[in-house]
Amino acid sequence: MWSVSISHDKSYHHGNLRTVLIEVGIAMLQEEGVEALSLRMLAKRVGVSHNAPYMHFADKEALLAAIAEQGFLLLADHIQSALELTTPDEDWLVRFHRGCRAYVMFMFEHKAHAQVMFHYYDSAKYPDLSRASANTLYVLESWIQQGQAAGYVTPGESRRWTTLTWSLLHGIFVILNTKRTLPPLGDKPLDTLIHDHVSSLYLGLKPRPDEP
Repeated sequence: MWSVSISHDKSYHHGNLRTVLIEVGIAMLQEEGVEALSLRMLAKRVGVSHNAPYMHFADKEALLAAIAEQGFLLLADHIQSALELTTPDEDWLVRFHRGCRAYVMFMFEHKAHAQVMFHYYDSAKYPDLSRASANTLYVLESWIQQGQAAGYVTPGESRRWTTLTWSLLHGIFVILNTKRTLPPLGDKPLDTLIHDHVSSLYLGLKPRPDEP
């Protein structure tokens, strides 16, 4: 259930209302989904006039873009934290598995963000969102490049391997989130499914015997 507490007689100053609108918008997405969310309903939930949200968001798409931007910023930080060394001798492949799991679990733990992060948004209209999503890609690609430098990943085409990795991880989330039992996934525990599929992914990333 929606758990954000809003005082109807609260005075909002400077950027505070924008932050509250985003927080309550996320809660509404979690409860009711994208289609049910509107700036009018959001204003009612927050306890402000119907026109107040338009001081910060031109329309519903602008609100969704702000939520998507927040999602990518959180995702990049979440993955980066998972990739950090926990012991001096920890190798890249161990962190690869941990980072992959971090991506999938983030999506399950932030389903409201996940609903809107991968919509189409005009990059010229929402440059901050564009930068946030590009930064997430950069975190993933840097991770692949580190694997290449350490001899774990096939040299060259780091963007290709990054796209492949991102696509598989997001695919695991999307399929499992439909709550269907599909033959490629079955009924294994989530951690086992992630480990198995990441292991299969790595077989495609690792250098071949005839490659340098």
